Amino acid sequence: MPADAARLVRRYYTYAGIYTLAASIIWGINTLFLLDAGLSISQVFAANAAYSLGTLLFEIPTGVIADTVGRRASFLLSLAVLATTTLLYVWLAAFGAGLLAFAAVSILMGLGFTFYSGAMEAWVVDGMRGHGYAGEFDRVFSRGQLVSGAAMLAGTVGGGLVGQVNLAIPYLIRAGLLVILFVLAYRGMHDVGFTPQRIPIRSISAAAMQIARDGVRFGWQRPSLRFVIVGGAIQGGFFIWGWYAWQPYFLELLGRDAVWVAGVVAALLSVSMMAGNGIVEIVTRWCGRRTTLLIWAGGIFSLGMIGVGLVDQFWSAVALLFLSGVAIGVQTPVRQAFIHKAIPTEQRATVVSFDSMVTGGAGVIGQSGLGALAQGSGYSAGYAVGGMATLGAIPIVMLARKQRSAEDVFTGTHPTGAQHCPAPSLPLRRSTGGHAPGSSTPDALDGIRGPQPIYSRADGDGARHKCREADGSCESDIHGAMRVKAVRVVTATRSALRRNGAPLAVLGGGLLGAGLRAAITTAFSVPAGAFPVTTFAINLSGSLLLGGYLARRQRAVVARWSLQFWAIGALGSFTTFSTFSLEVVRLLDASMVATALWYASASTIGGLAAALLGGRIGRVVG
Repeated sequence: MPADAARLVRRYYTYAGIYTLAASIIWGINTLFLLDAGLSISQVFAANAAYSLGTLLFEIPTGVIADTVGRRASFLLSLAVLATTTLLYVWLAAFGAGLLAFAAVSILMGLGFTFYSGAMEAWVVDGMRGHGYAGEFDRVFSRGQLVSGAAMLAGTVGGGLVGQVNLAIPYLIRAGLLVILFVLAYRGMHDVGFTPQRIPIRSISAAAMQIARDGVRFGWQRPSLRFVIVGGAIQGGFFIWGWYAWQPYFLELLGRDAVWVAGVVAALLSVSMMAGNGIVEIVTRWCGRRTTLLIWAGGIFSLGMIGVGLVDQFWSAVALLFLSGVAIGVQTPVRQAFIHKAIPTEQRATVVSFDSMVTGGAGVIGQSGLGALAQGSGYSAGYAVGGMATLGAIPIVMLARKQRSAEDVFTGTHPTGAQHCPAPSLPLRRSTGGHAPGSSTPDALDGIRGPQPIYSRADGDGARHKCREADGSCESDIHGAMRVKAVRVVTATRSALRRNGAPLAVLGGGLLGAGLRAAITTAFSVPAGAFPVTTFAINLSGSLLLGGYLARRQRAVVARWSLQFWAIGALGSFTTFSTFSLEVVRLLDASMVATALWYASASTIGGLAAALLGGRIGRVVG
């Protein structure tokens, strides 16, 4: 890496570390602070949803500012707005302000974050390119996440300890750190590799709208990028709620009102994310595909979050939260590298802001819905339902994988790994010839190596050797044998999935649909003898979605096993004919013949009408 680029990266780590330290010092106690200020638990999540709403409203405009005025100016605005709104939070709590006041300040706090979200990443990527760096960014972002994780560790532990004295003190410290960072960035941060646009005042609005349209169009019309953004939004929309919910939930499981415990758990979560960042640091030494990491990490994250909702022991929940944190630590830098490799400099900040906007929109829905569910059925139901919902991100990321785009491939930095990487958009394939003379078995990777001064061969006993073309001398090739075994394992796994993919898709969809229905019926239970409105609404909404899906499937290309996952698995288990029949029988047993007949006829006719309406909508949208 060029010296100037390395210097800029160190500065990026410094700024990101201080910024995360300032942000994380309140993360472990934010929910407790709002509860102490007089808000109910549903109002707390409403205030947090207002923050997500602020990010949703301002992500694109602030991204346009970063792409026109400059990344440095956008970052400085972020620090100024966040310092001001942090002090306003303390002031509102001191005077006993209500939900509306906290929600208004939360929206402005979201504005402050949006000035940061696209600008900082765009600044470091453009700066490194401007200084001549031409490598991958996975390791840069993973190390940045490691620095941020260490800062988060210090911030959450410190915030929990200081909050034990007074919950307002961490907010005052946060404001002070943001002021210090403002001074450092004002003196040391400069835009490199990017030229701010000088736009006449009368043309600012039109130019901003054009950049916004270009950025959103680029971020949405590129299929691989669109699928990664949507998949990340599904998980992020839940995790925003889950991040704030574990604070009171874990104290509830522990049975003690100890603020410092929240800080310790937050610290463990930061350590788990750092462990995930370390995994990325190791894996990206060799070539591979980013969607592989995203899919595996996404599955582990979902299972961990579901487990947090199902267990009733404090330390079991902490262990599962730690596992999910590792998965988040893997996903975050990989998603960053995927997105930045796909977008040009001119739309970089806007596309990154668009990604944050989509996640913020999902966060508004997730916090509002799961907050209401937690209010009625407890935090455990929120984690179980939200965790199952995040499983829906996996097939979406698989669609991104099917695009076989260049941004999905990382080439590796290890000397024995990078030279054997496949070309972007090409699958690994077995060579049909061209292996070295005298070798008994062609290398499974010969077909993608190109001419090499060193070739790999296998003897009759299967041992692999690395041989020089010049003199024919050979030595043991452990890495070559491992690569061939890895290719065989991947091939066998793909074959098994092709044979058993349909049942697995039905199983996965069934878990999602049945779990969602169980959560809804638990949250909106109906008294005995009343009209079964919950089952009625579930069956009608399921018929509507199924009609729309099948109609759209006839007009668009969908992924393999999509029918089994969504139509048979998810929607088939979400709707319930058996419960409907049982409820009709119970109404008849209670001598409520009119209600039973009305329920049976309304469900049958309404389900049919809903399916027809869904089909019409699916044909229009498709």
